[in-house]
Amino acid sequence: FAVAEVLHAALFEGKVVETQNTLTRVHMSARDWRRSVPAWLRGAAIGAPFGCIPAGGTEIPTFLSYATEKKLSKHQEEFGTTGAIEGVAGPEAANNAAITATLVPLLTLGIPTSNTTAILLGAFQNYGIQPGPQLFDTNGALVWALIASMYIGNVMLLILNLPMVGLW
Repeated sequence: FAVAEVLHAALFEGKVVETQNTLTRVHMSARDWRRSVPAWLRGAAIGAPFGCIPAGGTEIPTFLSYATEKKLSKHQEEFGTTGAIEGVAGPEAANNAAITATLVPLLTLGIPTSNTTAILLGAFQNYGIQPGPQLFDTNGALVWALIASMYIGNVMLLILNLPMVGLW
């Protein structure tokens, strides 16, 4: 990593004019919501199956969702610039759906399909819990507590992040 940084600094530092998009507002408008909701639904539909298959990863559904949104958009000229909210909403939904869906094969079959679920599998086994078909019978409370914690975590993120969106 250091070699690439040194070469970049030596070759390009000070020679490239950096530009940043100016932040005009921090909350979504009604138009943004109308354009985002279908992209979220399509992204979730694309991402969830990839999370359930071994080595599905998050990159494939993310790129598929971006290509889908670009193809279906009525505003194709906005892609690659600062205007197409679908180009962010769809791939982000696909990524989140794929990551969340990795728990399905872990909890139901005991198969980790990502690095994170492999660590979770190791943690479960460390405590004498064997994920798989019998998990819901032997440790049903744990499974439902895990599912509930994801909902609670998402609500906490909303509560914390919405007021702080301007800062972030």
